Amino acid sequence: MDKQNRLFATIAIALIVLLGLALLGIGGWALVIRPKQRAVQAEETATAIAMAATPTPTATATLPPPASPTPRPTNTPVVPAVTDTPTVAPAAGQATETPAPAVSPQVTPTGAAEATPPQTGFGPGSLLVLAFALAALLFGARRMRKA
Repeated sequence: MDKQNRLFATIAIALIVLLGLALLGIGGWALVIRPKQRAVQAEETATAIAMAATPTPTATATLPPPASPTPRPTNTPVVPAVTDTPTVAPAAGQATETPAPAVSPQVTPTGAAEATPPQTGFGPGSLLVLAFALAALLFGARRMRKA
């Protein structure tokens, strides 16, 4: 066997081994990691469904107070008074009170169930066929070059 044939065989074997390792990695992911991810996803879905079924208090509108008679407005002129009143900023250690919001927003679940995404891409069978087709292409190209 001359030097070029040995080099081609070495490269072809290395590529096939690399492809086999990739397939083993994908198989390990499909058998070990993916079932754990599905279990976590199922648990999260169950938690979301349970939280959606739990009633939450919501703010309701109240009726306005009954109308009371108001006094008639008078014709009083408004004259702005100009004063030199300084404003005092709070001291460095003094805290100022921040007003709290009147109503906090509530998240309302819609009740729509999560749909699973469609299965796309190559399956394990088609990947094996693709691997063998690539190996056959490599060897076929070599044979055609030899002829």
